[in-house]
Amino acid sequence: MITRFHLSTKLEKTLPFKLDKASDEATDHPLGTWNIRLIYLCRRKCWFVTNSKTYFSFIIPNVTNKLLKDIDVIINDSFYRQVCYSIHMYSPVSLKALLGEIRLYRTNGDRKNLGVQNDMLYNLNFFKAGKSSLEDWDFLKRLDILNKGFWGGPKYITPRIEMEKLLDKYTSINNSGDIHYTPNEDKR
Repeated sequence: MITRFHLSTKLEKTLPFKLDKASDEATDHPLGTWNIRLIYLCRRKCWFVTNSKTYFSFIIPNVTNKLLKDIDVIINDSFYRQVCYSIHMYSPVSLKALLGEIRLYRTNGDRKNLGVQNDMLYNLNFFKAGKSSLEDWDFLKRLDILNKGFWGGPKYITPRIEMEKLLDKYTSINNSGDIHYTPNEDKR
């Protein structure tokens, strides 16, 4: 299963390689697509990642070109840390299996997601006061506050609750207490 991560045009220009346009073949991923945007915090490049279905967000701090070869591991780790902080503990193996293969694509022009990202970044700017270095930032706490807010226009949703519903729907707990990805089971 392929998870699409669409990069903004600004972020795409900073990459040392070219991205492909997304094809229409694999659009039925349980978590939907993700949008990644380049932001600068304390003069460091950071990636602001938002899910298009739930608006659940996380930040990948201090991304350099050296780290791009392991970007799938970095995305998995950042997503896992934010999920465990904001929602509750899941197995890293099950979340990695749920995300599947991570592929980076050009922007998909999702204006609704872009608007939610703009609003979240506007609110994130209020947390910048008094933070002189990137180490002073507590990304998990700041984004937990944003993920508990209401976003999405006329049909307001809470990203944390919506992501929790999706994760509970597509993961299951076996007798040993491990959580595993179940692609075709519908628990609800």
